[in-house]
Amino acid sequence: MRVGMTDIVKPFTITRTTTEPDGNTGVWFWAQKTTCTGGTTSVAKIATYISVAPEADIDAAVYAFLQTGDWV
Repeated sequence: MRVGMTDIVKPFTITRTTTEPDGNTGVWFWAQKTTCTGGTTSVAKIATYISVAPEADIDAAVYAFLQTGDWV
């Protein structure tokens, strides 16, 4: 069974999108990563912008971006 992006809880929130002059979609989003180790909880947050190709799945592009930085 294949799980799509609509079937999971997304570890990010898209706050705004815009159409760029070249046709790409600009995406502003934030994500939070909480880590618990040895009774200590740490929270890291990121708010950033990426450019996504016109026909690309925006959720999948954001998720892939977060994977490269070890956020998910």
